[in-house]
Amino acid sequence: MVLVHSRGFTTLLVTSLLLGATFILVLALYKNVFFHMKQIQNEQSYRSSVWQAESGLECMFAYIKTTHNPWGSPSFCQPITGNPLSLEELGDGHFRLHSISGYVSLSRELVLVSVQGEEIKVSWRAGSWYEH
Repeated sequence: MVLVHSRGFTTLLVTSLLLGATFILVLALYKNVFFHMKQIQNEQSYRSSVWQAESGLECMFAYIKTTHNPWGSPSFCQPITGNPLSLEELGDGHFRLHSISGYVSLSRELVLVSVQGEEIKVSWRAGSWYEH
C-alpha cells in the first residue's frame, strides 16, 4: 500500500519538474522572440525615415530640374514631404541638398550646367551621397 502512494508522488514530482522546465524554456524563447520583434520594428522605422529623407531630396531635384531655380525648392517641397529641407550653394553651379527625417540626415550634391546657351542640364554629382 505504501508503494502505491509513493508512485503517485513520484509521478506528480516528475510532472511538476517537466512543467517547470517547459515554463522556463518558453519564457527564454519568448524573450528572444520579443527582442527580434523589437529589432525588426526598429529596422522598419529606420528604413521609413531613410525613404522619407530620400523623398525630400528627390522632390528638390525634380523641382530644380523642371524650373531651373534651385532657391525655391526647399519651400516648395517641405510642405509636401514634411521633412526639414535645406539647400547650400557650393559655387560654380554646384549645390548640396539636405533632408532630415527622424534620426536620418541625408545630403547629396547636384550640378547645374549651362549647355548651348539657354538650355540648363541638372544632374546628381557622382559619389555625393552622404548619410549622417
